[in-house]
Amino acid sequence: MFRPLDEIFFAIWNGASQECSIDWLLRLEYDVRTALPQFLEVTNEEIANVRISQFWLRTKLWELFPRFGYLSSESVHECLTFEYPIAIAKDLVAATMALPVASLQIHGIGMVGGL
Repeated sequence: MFRPLDEIFFAIWNGASQECSIDWLLRLEYDVRTALPQFLEVTNEEIANVRISQFWLRTKLWELFPRFGYLSSESVHECLTFEYPIAIAKDLVAATMALPVASLQIHGIGMVGGL
C-alpha cells in the first residue's frame, strides 16, 4: 500500500516540487485504493490497522487533487470529485462495522466513540 509512495510523492506532498500530472496522481490513487484484497486473512487488529491506514492515505492523496486544480463536479473519476471524501468515509464505516470495537481502540476515542 505504501510502496508507490516514493521520493517524487514526498517532494510533491511537501511542496518541494510543483511537477504533478493528473495521470500520475490518478495512477497513484488507483494503486493505493486497490493495494489490498477485499478479504484479509489476518487478525481483526491487523485488518483495522491496514484498512484505516489505507483510508487515511486515500484521503491524503485526495488532498493533492484540489491543490493542483484537478477537481471537477463532472469528472468520470470519483477521486476527482468533491464527493470523494464522503465515499471514503462510507467505505471506512462499512469496513469498521464488520470489526469488533476492541480492534479499533488503538486508533483512539475519535474512532471508537461513535461505534
